[in-house]
Amino acid sequence: MLRAWPGSGSGHTYDADANRPALADLTLRDLDGRAVRFSEYAGRVVLVTFWSTTCGQCESEMPWFSEFRQKYADQGLDVVGIEVDQGESGRINRYVASRPINYRVVLGDSTEARRAATSIPTTFIIDRSGRIAVRHVGYCSKREFESDIQAVLAEP
Repeated sequence: MLRAWPGSGSGHTYDADANRPALADLTLRDLDGRAVRFSEYAGRVVLVTFWSTTCGQCESEMPWFSEFRQKYADQGLDVVGIEVDQGESGRINRYVASRPINYRVVLGDSTEARRAATSIPTTFIIDRSGRIAVRHVGYCSKREFESDIQAVLAEP
């Protein structure tokens, strides 16, 4: 199903349970150089956002994602930001430190990671089984993200 809230620029899909593709179990590096695998999040709902330091829309979404992580962590929500600039990690660390980001940031420097996002921002909400339940390509409203998070968290 494709939908968008009035005024949002997002191409949005919410897939029925039977139609959901699995998210590739990528191994990426966090800002400290530690390996992060998406299989680590099994059993949790994960908002995965692909962003760039040069994307103003991405920057405006960051406080929302931090708020969602804080608000819904007890219900099983995690947030992972995949930075796709392929820049030097010190510069990315400084950028992250100057923003209201309370979630894990990883470097999307693999071909597989870059292939997953056709434009920036792109955000997936991954269900507890590791499948892509929701896909937002482009900017969308805070209300739409929160509605989708609540829907996926409520799934059995």
